[in-house]
Amino acid sequence: MIGKLAVWQATTQRYTRLFPVRIVFLLVLLMILVFISLSAVSTGAVRIQRDVVFKVSVDAIAEKLHLDYDSGLDYTARCLPGQSCIQRDAALIREIRWPRVIMAGLVGASLAIAGTALQGALRNPLADPGLIGASSGAAVGAVTAILLGVNIGDVLHSDAPALARLTQSLFAFTAALITTFGVFRLARWQGRTDSTSLLLIGLAINTMASAFIGLATFISDIREVNDIVFWTLGSFAEIFWRDVYVVVPFTVLSVVILPFLARQLNLMTLGEAEAQHLGVNAERLRMICVALAAMTVGVSVAFAGIIGFVGLVVPHLIRFFTGPDHRIVLPASVLTGAILMIAADLWARTVAIPTEVPVGIVTALFGGPVFLVLIILSRRGRG
Repeated sequence: MIGKLAVWQATTQRYTRLFPVRIVFLLVLLMILVFISLSAVSTGAVRIQRDVVFKVSVDAIAEKLHLDYDSGLDYTARCLPGQSCIQRDAALIREIRWPRVIMAGLVGASLAIAGTALQGALRNPLADPGLIGASSGAAVGAVTAILLGVNIGDVLHSDAPALARLTQSLFAFTAALITTFGVFRLARWQGRTDSTSLLLIGLAINTMASAFIGLATFISDIREVNDIVFWTLGSFAEIFWRDVYVVVPFTVLSVVILPFLARQLNLMTLGEAEAQHLGVNAERLRMICVALAAMTVGVSVAFAGIIGFVGLVVPHLIRFFTGPDHRIVLPASVLTGAILMIAADLWARTVAIPTEVPVGIVTALFGGPVFLVLIILSRRGRG
């Protein structure tokens, strides 16, 4: 234990010396995030100049904050067929593209920080938000709502499509929480949670969920199959501000709370017994991380469907460049997860215009090879 503690202290001192460099690293990631966001808003079936995107966005912010600012854009100009029109472009930017880009960033950040926290708390590099049952549970909940034909609109006497989507999201979020805490409860034995059992039980739950979704796909009609495909492959289509407002509080909660646990997660790398000797309540730490991961992943999947590999690959990608210190890994994972998800969604909706590729396919195509490369590079480094 003394040897491990000495290593940890040396790592802490090294982090202190490299603190300015890592702050610069975070600022670079933030600049990339801003650039990729503006690029995503300006790119699509209708291309819009970045300066127009910037001015319209600033005007919208000034309007919300009741600031006296005018970018000089003429929003009253008459729209002519086949020509660019500020009025039309502004509506596209404000009501369609920015909500979608922001939602992609929120989901990417949520999955990445959840994966980082789980890998640290469970001391397992293969821990992933999907392996604790949150993603598969959410998909089962949504598919169940589709099969039963449940719709809040029937109670409200409204046939708005948004209400059917909201009903599926509520079922998905509830099922994600129930499944995750069921997995966590089954993994507890004699007052403690076994990390290996948690992941194995989650894997078993995922297998059963996949079988249920496969059966549901087999017995469903064409319309229901399209909805099921959305939930199983992931998509940010039909995302609006009302959806963003629901997801923001959950993401912010995790992004604010988890960095305060960075020191405890660092101590967990020494081993559970050693961390407890240094004052870490390992069981409580695992409960907090699993609860926050279930909450953020559940609400993300409830609006975007199952998106794999982000929570698994991003933490390893960050550790490869910065080292294992969670004080830098956690915030860097938030920014990197947002960047990768926005980029993946941008590619998904532009590679085959006018159709869209499910974003879950894009993240799998990217995440699988990157994960293999990281494994090979880290093995050579150890050699």
